[in-house]
Amino acid sequence: MANKYDVTITPQVRAWCYHWQNIPVTINVVAIRSADNFPADNVIVKMAVNSPDFTVEWRGEGEDGDEFETDVQGRATITGYITPNDPSITGNKTVSLMAMLKNDEGENEVHSRNLILSPASLTAPYYPLADDGLIDEGDVAARVYARISVPNSEPGDTVGLYFDEFRTVKSITTNNERLAVEIVEPLLTTGIHHSAYYAMDWASNISFSHVQDLIVERDNASGVITDLPLANVPLAQKGVINMYDAEEGVSVILDGLYNGAPVYEAAVVGSIYTVYWKSFRLDGTPVTQATRTFRAEIQDEVVPTIDDEFNNEWNAIRDLLYALGEGYVTVTYEMTLAADNQLHSSKPKTFSVDVVPPGRRSPEDSATAN
Repeated sequence: MANKYDVTITPQVRAWCYHWQNIPVTINVVAIRSADNFPADNVIVKMAVNSPDFTVEWRGEGEDGDEFETDVQGRATITGYITPNDPSITGNKTVSLMAMLKNDEGENEVHSRNLILSPASLTAPYYPLADDGLIDEGDVAARVYARISVPNSEPGDTVGLYFDEFRTVKSITTNNERLAVEIVEPLLTTGIHHSAYYAMDWASNISFSHVQDLIVERDNASGVITDLPLANVPLAQKGVINMYDAEEGVSVILDGLYNGAPVYEAAVVGSIYTVYWKSFRLDGTPVTQATRTFRAEIQDEVVPTIDDEFNNEWNAIRDLLYALGEGYVTVTYEMTLAADNQLHSSKPKTFSVDVVPPGRRSPEDSATAN
């Protein structure tokens, strides 16, 4: 029986490093209905690999995190972490990425795409301000750069630098170029971060670096106790807010656990909680018109939520997203806890925003995005 879907599976790059830990591979799956050639929205894509040499920890929904739902464009953005089952594996390997979709007749369709897996062969990115593996507030103020040396490179080659799941792509303009890539301030949140890069030549041959682990410690000049769980932004769990998410209605929900119970249950009822929504361009420039502070009252047994209808508005968060268009957003919040009657804060939660409509992006915007 003919497929009910036409499916394309496109990894962010056609090869990946099986030595990388905590660097997520991104895969786009697009499903089109064969009968009418329309995007297949609201379809569950179940991901798997067929190799006994590797496992993938998928970051989606479902019991095993391997389920992803297509949006109105028929696209599902897949995130996973590849791990070799045998650490002694050497040389290039091939793994088949499999996407299973259930068609309208209840039958499972399996589509696949090969991904080449290679070992790390290049040195890890070097952070001059973090020789000891630590980035502090002074380093952030001085601006943090990753330095990359690409041996045997030629003009036209490209380098993709990862800082956690965020990728910056640079073009090589001279032979054996040494690159300095800035890690913008919104990404430098308190905690452990992982950085690595790939180098790709004109023939699409890819080499991978080892991973550099970094610890970022930011000062807390206000004296606020920073120990609250991260804010929950349900539509940004994969680290990205796109146009579909913006139209669905992005919300910030403060429902994390604090000492084993919902954090809002530990707060002083009747006190004011504050949510800081800060927006930045891709180069780290703050965008004031897309930045806002939300304040509301803690109510007994009511989950604190900021959404488009905050303060009886229509598009409280949506307006911020479209004012930014493309860049980064950090979300933190503060509340007074009953145990000590002191103000406590969360660490920043950072995600990328891309709500520029198709066809509206200028060549200059595209160059900045890369």
